[in-house]
Amino acid sequence: MAMDRRTNGLLALFALVLLGTLLRAAYIAPPFTLSDLIQIVLLSLLGFSALVGAAWTAHARAVVSVDIERRELADALELTAVMVVDDCGVIRHWSRGCEELYGWSAHHAVGARRVDLLCSRSRQSLKGLWSSLLREGRMTNEMVEYHRDGRQLIVHDNIKLFDRGDGRHEAVIAVTDVTEWRNAQDALRLSEARLATAVSVQGIFIYEIDLPSRRPIWTTPGEMFFGRPLEGLASPGPVDDHGPEHHAHMRKAIEAIEASGHDRVHFDFEFDHPRRGKRLAEGWARIIRDLDGRPLRLLGTHLDVTERRARERALRSGEAEREAILATVPDAMFVCNQRGVVRVCSASACRLLGYPEEELVGRRLVDLIEDDRGRSAIRRDLRAALHRGLESEWPLPISLRRADGEILPLSFVIGQTRIDGARLFVVFGRDMRPAIATEERFRRMNNDLAQVSRLGMMGEMAAVLAHELSQPLSAVVNPHSPSKSLISLS
Repeated sequence: MAMDRRTNGLLALFALVLLGTLLRAAYIAPPFTLSDLIQIVLLSLLGFSALVGAAWTAHARAVVSVDIERRELADALELTAVMVVDDCGVIRHWSRGCEELYGWSAHHAVGARRVDLLCSRSRQSLKGLWSSLLREGRMTNEMVEYHRDGRQLIVHDNIKLFDRGDGRHEAVIAVTDVTEWRNAQDALRLSEARLATAVSVQGIFIYEIDLPSRRPIWTTPGEMFFGRPLEGLASPGPVDDHGPEHHAHMRKAIEAIEASGHDRVHFDFEFDHPRRGKRLAEGWARIIRDLDGRPLRLLGTHLDVTERRARERALRSGEAEREAILATVPDAMFVCNQRGVVRVCSASACRLLGYPEEELVGRRLVDLIEDDRGRSAIRRDLRAALHRGLESEWPLPISLRRADGEILPLSFVIGQTRIDGARLFVVFGRDMRPAIATEERFRRMNNDLAQVSRLGMMGEMAAVLAHELSQPLSAVVNPHSPSKSLISLS
């Protein structure tokens, strides 16, 4: 900057001198005197000197500009990681970029061997690398080195060999840190390996189809899914009716997407497995479009869902059976968790208590029990009945309050089980009103029977008394009968 200012000042000075010379020469007219000739010669020398000075100043300015550009380029190169190593592996130059990359200053690095300072390792020996560089003059190499703080670095070297002319050589090495890139590659490979393992374990079949030509681009191996290697993958043909069997399933995905008009589609299909027989598969497919909306590729997956669908059918069947049992069981049935909260109840329980199912589910069963002794006594009786097991009273008499306020006598039968580690109670409650009415009728009939029995016994007693009284009377009356006959005859 200072050199540019000096150059501009000199150029301005020379321009003023040249301008003054031209103005002074304009006022000199013939005939010329000796003094005029001397002035003309001096003005010519002064103008020539100004022109030479201006030319020299312009040249100096160009030289200075080139020098500045070279210094700026050198400073920029210093910011990159560049080192110069001789044929003994000793570092001769160490840029500021190397200082930032490795953490070692130029004072520590220059004069030290690279392999000792950075603990350099390569797939090829250092002697082999130097021999290859001497033969080819230029090469690239990847090395594992270490930062001053112990961090591992993976660097890519771009090496150029220079001949010093005395039989010795030096190598200029441009170093690029590729640690993050390599780590990303390793993570990608690990992710791909995990994906391949998951696909292999789960038996998922993945494929990709070029839609304009309808040719498979890529598929996973078919052994885990189809039970045999896939045909036609070395030189795949179009997905048509004459291709291998798996082409038919891919064609089904294309037809399903074309029929639906959407970019995503789901469908089911059956296929024959050589060892496991007929199987059921679930297919998913998606279209990838370009920026103009034209379909380019189709990505799809096939998943064997035979066992899953069988479990779903069994689950639905079990659920239907449970619903049928809850709908038809004659007694009130409650399934409670370990806190006594109703999780499931039967239709007869809702009818018996007058509550809709939504109000019973989630409610504590003990809140419905009516007992003058209080809820603590109710909980104590229930706990005692559960702990005593077979020794407890069976069934347990309980009174529940209906939705309309009526007290309903029930008999409870309580069982318990564990499902997935959770304790559940199954409570059956039977309406005791018919039983109580039957017992009352039985008592009345017993009373009536007892009264009839007493009346029968009184009749028998009267008959016995009549018989006992008739015997002495007969004995008194019978002796007078012949006397009456004799009197009558006489």
